[in-house]
Amino acid sequence: MTLFLIPTTILTILSLIVLLFTVYFVSPVQNGSLIPINLAYFFISAFLSLVGTVTLVLYWFGNLRLKKTRITDLGSIHKPRLIFLRSLRHGILIAAAFVGFGLLKTLDFANPLNVILLVSALVLVEIYFFGH
Repeated sequence: MTLFLIPTTILTILSLIVLLFTVYFVSPVQNGSLIPINLAYFFISAFLSLVGTVTLVLYWFGNLRLKKTRITDLGSIHKPRLIFLRSLRHGILIAAAFVGFGLLKTLDFANPLNVILLVSALVLVEIYFFGH
């Protein structure tokens, strides 16, 4: 296991524990009104746990495609790190899409125009990073 996967796995497990604690023990509504800090706890922990989970899953799929060949050039040495960085970028974008839609839905701003703007902004970010 490469060195950068251990902290990612530990942080993902911790954020999943915080997310489960938030879901089971913290109420977002008190006396009929939303509590913003409880929503922030939920959405931050959901974002971090989604980023970690999606990153680890995409890294695993990326390593399945990686052929087991002898290391003969410098590009082959850095291939797992490049797969991890690409998986992390995609994990952040996917988590931002889900959490952004959840925030729009919670704040009653989830009309089709706002959802299209959210998705198009995330697509533009991916196109920008793909070009560099």
